[in-house]
Amino acid sequence: MRFFLPKAFFILAVFACFNVQASSLDVNLRNEAIRLALRGPINQSGLNLSISGLHHEDDRDLITVGVSVIEEFANESFVGIGGHLYGFDAKNTDGMGVALGGFFRYALPAFPGLGLGGQLYYGPDVVSFNDVKQYFETAFRLEYQLLSQANVYVGYRYIKIKMDSGRKGRIDDGVHLGLRLDY
Repeated sequence: MRFFLPKAFFILAVFACFNVQASSLDVNLRNEAIRLALRGPINQSGLNLSISGLHHEDDRDLITVGVSVIEEFANESFVGIGGHLYGFDAKNTDGMGVALGGFFRYALPAFPGLGLGGQLYYGPDVVSFNDVKQYFETAFRLEYQLLSQANVYVGYRYIKIKMDSGRKGRIDDGVHLGLRLDY
């Protein structure tokens, strides 16, 4: 399975435009990697669809499509739980599966505009395919609300794959800078 990231982004963007009204665009980057994510509600169902793609310069690509429910709280805080389908292509291996988890943003009341955010997803062997034994993704970030609809942030992301052969590999691992637009 070989992913061609530009074509995949185009297909996913067209899909998102026709079925989901995106309400959030998130892009983050570092020297070796870039990630783009869209999230928005599916009609009036209460479900949200997310689509993301990550490209690492060492020929590692990851695409996720997820469904979640989100509970919003006062002061720009929220929590979401759900799952996503993932597919990745790395130098000598590829795979796909299902991962469950969630994400959050907590606005710090003592510091207007500042917030903490993060996510955690896990996919065990039973829902992993193509010689994948385990998928683990986590990210944390410190955000600042620059404008009412724009947050800038610094974060750390770690995405690890464990193969049936016992080999372990990282899709991405490092500090990044990002921008999230809510509309």
